Amino acid sequence: MDNSEIAIKVVSNVTGVSPKSILSTSRKFKVVECRMLVVLLLKRDGVSDESIGWSFKRGRVTILKSRRVAEDTLVFSKTFREKFNKAHELYTEQKSLRVS
Repeated sequence: MDNSEIAIKVVSNVTGVSPKSILSTSRKFKVVECRMLVVLLLKRDGVSDESIGWSFKRGRVTILKSRRVAEDTLVFSKTFREKFNKAHELYTEQKSLRVS
């Protein structure tokens, strides 16, 4: 399981949105929010925008825009920040289990 699969699984567990929905082209806010969380997790882990785009079958510029909106939302939204912190904690834990 690679980092993008781990991130999608973790965000799915935190938010209750299925991995299939996260990877879909849905524009429902709950799904978009999940994609922003995954993009933020992967970017903070050092994954390039282009690689993240391949995971979502989207362009680099789309991922860049999503990441910038996610970073802004992280500052202003307490609930988004709480979801991100929980997802980040679980993501780090899952990555360490994979390496062990």
